[in-house]
Amino acid sequence: MPTPSTFYYDSTAFCDATDIWTDSNLSAPSADGWYQVGGVYRQKLSGVLGPCQACPSCLVPCDISIGYGFHPGTSGFFYAGFNVGTNIGAVVVKFTPLGNPLRCIWAHNGVSASEYSSRDHGYRQGLIGNITGAGAIGITNLLGSNGATYPGFNYTYDTSLGTFVADWTNPITVGPYTNQASGGVDLTATGYYNTNPAFMVIPKTDPSSFLVECNIDNPSTFSGTWSVIAYCPKSLNPFPYQPVSGSACSPLNKTMYTCSVEPGGDGTNTMLGINDWAFENYTGATPVPAGVYPVEDGDGVTKCVTVDANGTITNISAACAGTC
Repeated sequence: MPTPSTFYYDSTAFCDATDIWTDSNLSAPSADGWYQVGGVYRQKLSGVLGPCQACPSCLVPCDISIGYGFHPGTSGFFYAGFNVGTNIGAVVVKFTPLGNPLRCIWAHNGVSASEYSSRDHGYRQGLIGNITGAGAIGITNLLGSNGATYPGFNYTYDTSLGTFVADWTNPITVGPYTNQASGGVDLTATGYYNTNPAFMVIPKTDPSSFLVECNIDNPSTFSGTWSVIAYCPKSLNPFPYQPVSGSACSPLNKTMYTCSVEPGGDGTNTMLGINDWAFENYTGATPVPAGVYPVEDGDGVTKCVTVDANGTITNISAACAGTC
């Protein structure tokens, strides 16, 4: 299993590298083990770097939830790699921190982000959770962690064991976190539970890139329960719309694609919802720009839908009358 660390190799292409080092001067060879870049794995054995190969069996299958209730009372970085297969579409990640201050950073095909939307809290980014839980370890929206860091360990999910395995020999530091204005933390009064999980959307446009990585940092030692699932790629929810803000209610000649944030679902829904993600394409690669658009909802009624600068729906009218 890969452990999130920084290494260096002597080529622009990982498959062409002759070795891996732990320093940028390429003077300290790395230890034997498995290394991966962009879903391609190479094993270093007896100091020799082997050929490139895929390792989907090392990864958590998509549609499988992990992490719930594991390691309460621990802090550090938790890494899990998901095999999302070869299909093109949107990978919807559902992240449930419960009351804990946690951050989930996804990475796929050279892109990464830590942005969420949920039914109750809408768009958020960075470290999320409830204000009380974060305050217990000195983290606030106003100050972030105020320069403070937290001791912990690296944990890597082992699919053969069905659990996270800690690297107890190399303690790490978690944080510091910048404040809410800088995007480092985005805490709420009630946090995130099974009744209000956070949804993230990852565009998967390359059939050969099957790896989605989730790196979850937990600065708190009071509790460490959370869950995360990466759903297999699929088309987002299609709704006819007119992609010019302020347009007439008809005709509707384009399609808006949404990811639903309904708690019990996987992003699929036949109806529009407040705080749903909105995109111009079925993979979720391009957010709908901020504006008010006529959109035909799943009930057949054209409504005026407001999308904010974050690409989430913030208002849905009862019906479109003339123009939006």
